[in-house]
Amino acid sequence: MMSTMYALGLANSVYVVSGFGGLAFGLASKDVVANFFGGAMLTITQPFSVQEEIELNGKKGYYVKKIGWYQTTLVNDETYPLYVPNHTFVTKTVRNYSRNTHRKLKIDIGIQHTDSSTIRAVVDGIQETLANNSNVDSTFDYLFEGRKWSGPIRVFCTGCTSEAIIISVQCYFQTNSSNTFNGYRQECILSILDVISQCGATLAKPAFDVSLTQDLSSSD
Repeated sequence: MMSTMYALGLANSVYVVSGFGGLAFGLASKDVVANFFGGAMLTITQPFSVQEEIELNGKKGYYVKKIGWYQTTLVNDETYPLYVPNHTFVTKTVRNYSRNTHRKLKIDIGIQHTDSSTIRAVVDGIQETLANNSNVDSTFDYLFEGRKWSGPIRVFCTGCTSEAIIISVQCYFQTNSSNTFNGYRQECILSILDVISQCGATLAKPAFDVSLTQDLSSSD
């Protein structure tokens, strides 16, 4: 009797262990299949290539080092590698900065209320300065489904708060290089400061709200 119960208990243990083992193997196999499927989709759709800069799931500054069938290797500016299972790229949003045609610079500038009489001159001066800046693409028209996205150079007085009169500035640079863009942005801001000074206006505090978007992609 005891030997029979012992045999039954041992058999049940074997079944339980086998069941857990089968479940673990099934889950592991599912991940493997998903990653290989993701690798196949990367090969077919080619959302990025080696050495391109991407944003993954809202995090910027990753460069593609290697694309494998199971995983993709990314590096950031600190050079440490990040190994990403390929199924991640099927379920997460990926933005490719290396395929931009342009980069947009948008600046909101605050001018003191006491200098309201200079606003027209400041707006006209900034518009002229940007139009004469060879780094600014003054002919750029971005079309999406047949509709114009926005104009190439936009300078307007857009509001008045308790702290300042707001002038909004927007322009586009035909570059997808972060370093080149930073240089162009610096020159634009310095030129705008020169215009404000020449018009006799004074910046409010805080003076600038600089926003950068990199969402203008080529058709690749």
